[in-house]
Amino acid sequence: MKRIPIISFLPLAGALFLASCFGEEPANAECDIERIWVHADAPEAMFFHPYDTLQTVPSSESAIQFQTRYDVVVGRLPLFMVVTPGADVFRMDALNGREVPFVSGDLVDFSGGQTVTFRVRSESGEYHRDYAVSVVPRTRNGGDLYFTFDDYYRLDERGNFYEWQEPNAPVSPWWSTGNPGYRLSVSSAKPLEYPTCPEEGTGVDGKNCVRLTTSDTKGFGAMVNMRIAAGNLFVGTFDVANALRNALAATQMGHPFAHKPMKMTGYYKYRPGATKQDRMGKPLTGETDYPDFYLAVYRNVDAQGNRIQMDGNILETDPQKNPHAAAMVGTARISREDIVMNASEWTKFELPVVYTAELSREDVENECYSIAVVFTSSNDGGNFSGAVGSTLWIDNVTIECEY
Repeated sequence: MKRIPIISFLPLAGALFLASCFGEEPANAECDIERIWVHADAPEAMFFHPYDTLQTVPSSESAIQFQTRYDVVVGRLPLFMVVTPGADVFRMDALNGREVPFVSGDLVDFSGGQTVTFRVRSESGEYHRDYAVSVVPRTRNGGDLYFTFDDYYRLDERGNFYEWQEPNAPVSPWWSTGNPGYRLSVSSAKPLEYPTCPEEGTGVDGKNCVRLTTSDTKGFGAMVNMRIAAGNLFVGTFDVANALRNALAATQMGHPFAHKPMKMTGYYKYRPGATKQDRMGKPLTGETDYPDFYLAVYRNVDAQGNRIQMDGNILETDPQKNPHAAAMVGTARISREDIVMNASEWTKFELPVVYTAELSREDVENECYSIAVVFTSSNDGGNFSGAVGSTLWIDNVTIECEY
């Protein structure tokens, strides 16, 4: 498996701590796809943007999907990969399960929406990792999105924490969490002890919901001044390899969306933890923790056709902190004054999207804009400030669109 480069940016004490916890990993044990891309003779005719042909693969992902324009007929395409040094790549024979050597640039048949499995084997040959790769047309939907959170959650491939898969969302996976980062500090946690997890039978309709809890990251978190992990659920991806180096940059906010959101509604309950603390663990006397949830729309391509990807600084208006601040075009956010604390019953929220720029319908339908949605149990959790025990429950979220 991919070795996350933690030791390079921890103090010596941190390095010794990790060595005592995890032991020494065998040399040449890496077996990951780092980058992957397909070649198309006319990429703009096949994909919404040329950059859709290339993906940098987070270390926590093993399902890789390229999405083309609607109704494109997908066939054989040259597929290229960059894997960890020394590793070998094999295509798994679907009939007999044998490993067939794969050379980067070989033609791969993706017709009919089929998924092709590739195995990356470490240089030592002792370790391997399988990836499911597909190239499929983007699914059309009516625009409005509705998430009950009753189903479509499952444990990750190692059985450590929960993930959410939404089959009706435009992109899969649609939701991400910071759970993979929490595992770096509290590897002994059971699935329902992670900051973001399902809660069964307590939803607004008596079914299931999502529970987000600000959690203590224990001794390891204190050592690196990351003492808390806020529960979060967001539209985007999380790059666990960068979680300790820069948590906000590791959080990649938003997916392309071919519709214009106008309002986000849903239900929530919130209970703040007892003592809010700053990043250094100092109690913030007189301050009460509170949650944050919002929807944001931003332009995802610049004037030169380059991709724009927002990170955890998405709402920052200071270009020094968010170099893509000018790409933001619309937000819908709960105000602190409107948050209902400690209610035993569910509270409904309705957040209209306020736009600061006119959106071209043609650009919207060509996926030149991305949508990000964020729910978190501590509003300043991205800076590792909050109250341990703060809990936000979320259920039945709807995104209504103009078209």
